[in-house]
Amino acid sequence: MMLKNVVLHTFITNRFSKSTLKVIAVIAVLVFTNCSTANEDEKPNATDPVEEKQTNAKYSVTFEINWNKNNFPVDYPSGAHFSSIVGWSHKTTSTFMKVGTFASKGIKDVAETGSTVEIKKEIEEKISNKEGKNFFKGSGLGSGVGKIEIEIEIEVDRDYPSISLITMIAPSPDWYVGILNINLFENEKFISERTLDGLVYDAGTDDGLTFRAANKVTDPHQKIFLLTAPPLGDGKTVAKKFCTVKIKKL
Repeated sequence: MMLKNVVLHTFITNRFSKSTLKVIAVIAVLVFTNCSTANEDEKPNATDPVEEKQTNAKYSVTFEINWNKNNFPVDYPSGAHFSSIVGWSHKTTSTFMKVGTFASKGIKDVAETGSTVEIKKEIEEKISNKEGKNFFKGSGLGSGVGKIEIEIEIEVDRDYPSISLITMIAPSPDWYVGILNINLFENEKFISERTLDGLVYDAGTDDGLTFRAANKVTDPHQKIFLLTAPPLGDGKTVAKKFCTVKIKKL
C-alpha cells in the first residue's frame, strides 16, 4: 500500500505542474464544502416552529326559533316561551338524552317545568365520572312569538367533542327542542361552523296532547321520542322552520 501511494504521488507530481496541482486542490476543497453544506441543509432545523394540534375550541350556539301562530296555528297557546338552554359537552358515545332511552328526572323536569336543578346535578355527576367536560346553562326567553334567538357559548375538546343542548317548549306537557350528540371534531380538527335543525322531543313522562293540558303522568314512562303529532306536527314530522341551530367557532 505504501509503495502504491509513493508511485501515485510521483505520477501526479511528474504529470502536473505546481500551479495545476493548486487548482486541483482548490476545486477539491470547494466540492467538499458544498457537499457538507448540502448535508446540513437536509437536516431539520431544531429551532423551526412546530405546528401544534388544537386541543380545544369555543363556539357560539344560536337557537333561531320561529314558533308563531301563523306557522303553527293549531292550539297555539298564550304566553308561549322557552326555558333556559341547558346541556353539556361529552364523549361521542354518550346516551344521555338519547331517543329510545328513558328520561332522567332532570330531563323530565326540564321538559315539564323548565327547571334545570336536577339535570345540573346529573350532568355534574357524569362529568365527575369522566363522561363529560362542561355543564352549560344559557338564558331563557319570556316570549315565543315571532323569530327569536337564544345564544350560548360552549367549549369542547378532543376527549369531549360532542354537545347536547335542550330547552323546554312552554307551556307544554313534556316537550322540548334541542340538538343531541353533535360532534364538533371531525377529521382531526374542530369544525368551523354548522347549521342544523333543532328537533322537537317528547320526554315520555306526561300523557298531555295539547299545550295547556292538565298534568297526567305517563304510567309507566315511555322512552324519549321525536314528536310528530299535532299540535306541532302533522303526524309525520314537525316543520323544519320551527327551529334552526347555528354553531360557529369563536
